[in-house]
Amino acid sequence: MRSIKLLPVVALLAAGGLVAAPAQAAESEVGPAAAGYYTGQAHGISATVELPLLGPIVVAPQPNTGEIETSQSLATDVDCTAEVSAIVLDAAVLCPSVVVDAAAGTSVAKTTIEEVSLNLLGVPAIVVEDLTATAASSCDGATGDVDLTLRVGDEVILVDDPNLSIEIPGGEIVVNRQVPAAEGTGIEVTAVVVKLEGLADIEIGHAESAVHYCS
Repeated sequence: MRSIKLLPVVALLAAGGLVAAPAQAAESEVGPAAAGYYTGQAHGISATVELPLLGPIVVAPQPNTGEIETSQSLATDVDCTAEVSAIVLDAAVLCPSVVVDAAAGTSVAKTTIEEVSLNLLGVPAIVVEDLTATAASSCDGATGDVDLTLRVGDEVILVDDPNLSIEIPGGEIVVNRQVPAAEGTGIEVTAVVVKLEGLADIEIGHAESAVHYCS
């Protein structure tokens, strides 16, 4: 994982990454490779924060498509959530989706969020705007992509690679976290992860997808 210390920079974030699929046998003039089944999930925000005197604040993943598993084409029908608020965080207009196109052999999970603000004790204010996190998988491979504007205190952070670690007092922010799916050909993408040791674990903008048993 690449890491940086917080430095003055001004730019918008636009980053992507690639997880390669196992090599497929060469074919000519044929359609996309078929998968036995497809999986995916997307959610807006989740958090566990320990507050002195008040105890833990727990925000379950929301809004949430739930875990999708299908061998046929499918599009989730989950309403956007207008607002999520929990003392130290406020989020607006969170929309998750998963779309499976069996004919094309793809599973695409996506989360969009208009704005999130975090106000954690001892940490500069963290603001995320215009977030889109996408995880797209097929038998040819899996790609992750994150677009957003991220501000930490007075700084706007530029990111050009997945898995960027930014040091903050007592912890770190990981931007555009991408890891291979645990099973099948796929990827898990989380736009922003904020961790404070023993105090906070917050995930903003999560999408994951995979295809299984490619032929």
